[in-house]
Amino acid sequence: MSAMLRIADAAWTDCRQAVRRLLRSPWLSLMVIVALTPAIAASTTIFSLLKVTVLQQLHVPNPGALVSIEGSDTRTSNYSGIFLPTLRLLKETPGSFASMAAYLTSASRLETDSANISTGVEGVTPEYFAVLGVQPMSGRLIRDSDDPLAPIAVMSARLAVRVFGTTDVAGRLVTVDGRTVEIIGVTERGFTGVRMDGGDDLFLPAAFLRFMQTADAKAVPRVQQFIGRLAPSATVDTARAEVLARWPAIQAAVAAELPTAQRVFVENQRLTIESFARGFSGTRLTYGRALNLAMALALVMLAIGCVNLTALVLARSLARQDEFALKRALGVS
Repeated sequence: MSAMLRIADAAWTDCRQAVRRLLRSPWLSLMVIVALTPAIAASTTIFSLLKVTVLQQLHVPNPGALVSIEGSDTRTSNYSGIFLPTLRLLKETPGSFASMAAYLTSASRLETDSANISTGVEGVTPEYFAVLGVQPMSGRLIRDSDDPLAPIAVMSARLAVRVFGTTDVAGRLVTVDGRTVEIIGVTERGFTGVRMDGGDDLFLPAAFLRFMQTADAKAVPRVQQFIGRLAPSATVDTARAEVLARWPAIQAAVAAELPTAQRVFVENQRLTIESFARGFSGTRLTYGRALNLAMALALVMLAIGCVNLTALVLARSLARQDEFALKRALGVS
């Protein structure tokens, strides 16, 4: 106890002396604040944004084993949605993948007796939750046995608590963009989908979400990306090589299943296979390089501020040599 008291007393003495020094040298204190405050503020702000959009990984088990498959148009290099039959053909010979799923993101208006809010929505295939390793907190998740056009949904725990004040909401009805939907379950806490820009809180069957958007039950659904979980011995490189080798045959098979007007989308499509550990972020795709550059500049500003501070302290110390000599003569530590 006495040791703790000595430490506390020493800390209090140091604090008093520091405040006294600041008050005796207000201009020096002001220069230090001016030198460091902008750099610290810029670094903190940019790092907070980088953490969410660039650095943070998905809140799922072993996110490093996740891989995304995305389509783009060979003529324009723009994003191109992948037709859902492609997933079936890829799964016939899984190879490097232990499991695969598909999803698309959107935003919808959710209404209940007590709430009317806009929320992020994901249309998912039944394998989606198993690929990510997500378990239900209450109720159940979407299954293979469910009708692809069934008006059912899974809620995040975050949204369930916000809307109903509880996670025990299985069987309740909500209105999503004017359509009545039954909530069949709630995901475990912390999971808000794969979109890192704020997350998604409502999960519908992918075909049903597309039907809500197009009102055409016969249209072949297109999804945003496929997600695969790598087999134990596989890597992103082996998965990429395998998918690209199989793509020409799959491309021809999918095109043969589509109406003539839609075949052009598949015939001019190429696939990109990348790690999906950090999920999907539109902000990262658009501003990722700019954010990294801004963070580097902020760190340079912080380094310059530290150098300036060091120079100020050294100059101040040199100006106080006589004071230090007198203190040493008097035995001050």
